[in-house]
Amino acid sequence: MKKIIAFIGSSKGEKSSTAQFARLILENVLEIYEGETDFEVITSDKVNIKPCRSCLNCFRYCQCPQDKDDDMTAIKEKLLEADFIIWGSPVYAHQVSGQMKTLIDRLSYWLHIYKLAGKPGMVLATTSSTGHIEVLSYLAKIMLYLGMKAVKGYWVITDFQGLTPCEEDMQKKGKEAAAVIADYLSGKKKVTASPVSEKIFKALKSSILLSRKEKPGEYEIWEKEGYFECDSFSDLLEKKGV
Repeated sequence: MKKIIAFIGSSKGEKSSTAQFARLILENVLEIYEGETDFEVITSDKVNIKPCRSCLNCFRYCQCPQDKDDDMTAIKEKLLEADFIIWGSPVYAHQVSGQMKTLIDRLSYWLHIYKLAGKPGMVLATTSSTGHIEVLSYLAKIMLYLGMKAVKGYWVITDFQGLTPCEEDMQKKGKEAAAVIADYLSGKKKVTASPVSEKIFKALKSSILLSRKEKPGEYEIWEKEGYFECDSFSDLLEKKGV
């Protein structure tokens, strides 16, 4: 059974165009992918994610004290179990929504420890005018630093309230996106290292070694997972069986 998780940073929940877009894509996946698939669309209004309080505990020890007080533990487990991850956000001042940013802030230390390395992802944006390029680029960049690959990004135009998307455009892009996801679920396409991901790996490896005393948790994870034995991000993906 393949699992797909979509996190949508919108207070409008299921009524938001971004959530509608994600659900349409995933329903199309069910129609075209021949294997068993389970998906979940999580909207930020349905979960409790506390803002980062800048204690730096996550970077030092790879644990967030707030995980026990909100829904981040469950969300992290869903991300780890997923075979494909979708992140979507409406455009807020040419950037992601505050809710989307809060999720990313709470995952910041995962940018250093490759918890999601090798997972394929997709980024979505909705806007009534502009800003979608900035949102898609930012979400794709975060996925890259997590060791993932944003294999595609899609956006649709909505009305001023963000509730009514351009139906024809959304239907067309929904089918295109579903075909892309199906290729990765089937193994027809796989996540591979890129020149940028290789540069990130080398810089991060050096940083983890230099900051061993300040961030013992990150060092311990690299040591435990055998990342230091890898000479490249390609080696890391191979070690993870990607």
